[in-house]
Amino acid sequence: MSTNKNAFIIRDFNDAGTEEKFVGGSVVPVSEGAFINYKGAGLVREATAAEVAAAKGEAKPKA
Repeated sequence: MSTNKNAFIIRDFNDAGTEEKFVGGSVVPVSEGAFINYKGAGLVREATAAEVAAAKGEAKPKA
């Protein structure tokens, strides 16, 4: 069973193998294998807890 990682997308790119499109600045769950490949290519990094929360709409507005 493959586990997913929350990836912060550094820049827009298309995965040629799956034809999936990724938008820079977004946080998406990807398989661990895909994460390793994308990270090696400089396309993603591990998302911070704040970035994950913001992507889910759970970020608290600053006062």
